[in-house]
Amino acid sequence: MKKILLLTAILFCTITTSTAQGKIGPISITHGEKIDDDSKKIVRIAAELDGVIYSLATKGKKYFVKTFDSSDMSELSTKEIVLPTLSKKELTFEDIKEVDG
Repeated sequence: MKKILLLTAILFCTITTSTAQGKIGPISITHGEKIDDDSKKIVRIAAELDGVIYSLATKGKKYFVKTFDSSDMSELSTKEIVLPTLSKKELTFEDIKEVDG
């Protein structure tokens, strides 16, 4: 009797979990202007100041500051950050720190 009850419980759990995995369908979420893929991956949103959003982007080993209009997310500019060479050592960004004032 215990085996039948256990088998029924396992069968019930299997059926309910398999039906819960149904396909929902394609979902598309958009907000603001579409950003064209220019292969510069945004890795950090740094700040928003006076209606401009500043972000850090990378492409290969190069770093860029990308700015966007905060009202409609349209891209304003992309500027490369030139890192100096230091005794033939490679410099990279580790993090962006906030500085007051």
